[in-house]
Amino acid sequence: MRRPFVWISLVLTWIVLVGIVFQLYFIAAYIFGAGTGALHAHEDLGGAVVHPAEILVFLVSLGAWWRNWRNIGLSFLLAVVGTAQVFLAGDI
Repeated sequence: MRRPFVWISLVLTWIVLVGIVFQLYFIAAYIFGAGTGALHAHEDLGGAVVHPAEILVFLVSLGAWWRNWRNIGLSFLLAVVGTAQVFLAGDI
């Protein structure tokens, strides 16, 4: 029963990783003058894909790693850091 949760957690983690790489690309493009379209792409990708996936990684980790508090804690830390980044980013 635990195996599907582990696979879902793995897929969601890869979604977060790839999404962060694209977010880095978009924010760098914005900083180097690509215009506000790159900034909107950065914000939209983070708000619609990356941040929800971070939260889902934590929720799925409860089923995948029950009683392995280290792994659950790391998944929770991912969600906390992602949420803190959203609130601390401010206006550009």
